[in-house]
Amino acid sequence: SAPGGLTYCRLIPVKKWKSFAAGMCTMLVISIVSAWSWHFLHRPDPLQTQLAASLAPFPAPLTSEQLGMLRQQTSLPQDLIAQTQHQLARLDKLPPDWDIAYSRKLIEQVKLLWPDQAKTLVQQWQQQINISVLPVDKTNGWHEGMTQLQALADKLNALDGQKGKYITVSELKSQVFGMLTSFRQTVPVEEQLRQLKLLPEDSPQRQQQIQQAEQHLRAQVYMLAQEKHRE
Repeated sequence: SAPGGLTYCRLIPVKKWKSFAAGMCTMLVISIVSAWSWHFLHRPDPLQTQLAASLAPFPAPLTSEQLGMLRQQTSLPQDLIAQTQHQLARLDKLPPDWDIAYSRKLIEQVKLLWPDQAKTLVQQWQQQINISVLPVDKTNGWHEGMTQLQALADKLNALDGQKGKYITVSELKSQVFGMLTSFRQTVPVEEQLRQLKLLPEDSPQRQQQIQQAEQHLRAQVYMLAQEKHRE
């Protein structure tokens, strides 16, 4: 204590202040470098992100309830119509076998990343492709029927005007039966759709016809995909 009852604070030497400040700056720099290093080491890998995106479920359009809630909001995007038009244009450019082509890319992806572990998955996918394509008899049925019909037409034209040349009813019936058999093996999708229009909407036959048409179309698309990637 100083005379007169006054109290003096002890002053810290200047050198100690400098050392303290230097230490604090060093700690701050170390903290910044450590934080930057952590973020650098733990930042998402763009390739890993793209890989995860390729395996993510496709986004579904909003439900009617979600749309009702969204309409109550005032911050709707102003370019919603333009964005919808762009999306429709992108979808319109997709080929009929786009899902198969996408699946093929995923198979190639997993084969390159995990060759041994992916063997079972690749075999299952290839088996599914082989099962889904049109059978050979259904592929050739229409062609065989048209070939037989053309052969009959050529024969009739050759007999036309030739005396004593004719075709028997039995021979004609046999050839017509062969043509009908070939045509029935492959009912065109156009005929399936025509029959579909004639059925009542609530009839079980209509649902069955829809399933058959879908299977037929899918089988054709699978065959198209195989031909596009035939080795």
